Amino acid sequence: YIISRIMRIEILHDPIAWKRAGRNGRFTFDAQAEEKKSVRWKMTLQCRECGHKPLTGPVVANFDFGIGMPASWSFRRKAKSLGQPVVTRPDLDNYEKFYLDCGNGILWEDDSQVYFVTKAKKYTNMPRVVIDFSETPLILPGDDA
Repeated sequence: YIISRIMRIEILHDPIAWKRAGRNGRFTFDAQAEEKKSVRWKMTLQCRECGHKPLTGPVVANFDFGIGMPASWSFRRKAKSLGQPVVTRPDLDNYEKFYLDCGNGILWEDDSQVYFVTKAKKYTNMPRVVIDFSETPLILPGDDA
């Protein structure tokens, strides 16, 4: 397959993991409404800059979650951990779920369009989330085309 255009969104803040909706008696509420609003606004601004419209076909996405290192770590430990995988909670799929939901109506029409995902959670000096996505399929393992 030929990749027509890969879009990149970079959000400079600590990655946010998806949380279950809360209940207050018989009412449910979205505990992350403000966080989602902030992330969606950052996505919208970047999409406006390049004139991006929500994708309508199948989507391939790559998520890179850069987790900041604790301030309590020594300089030596930080240097050793830079770029290494993060194997602590929250789980990688909860990060992915949050940003897939935030991308609805901005990056793609609905997150159900995303059919292939790669993702990584690594230590970085500057916490960030980088989302690369494309409507045209990438060459997948096992494709003979």
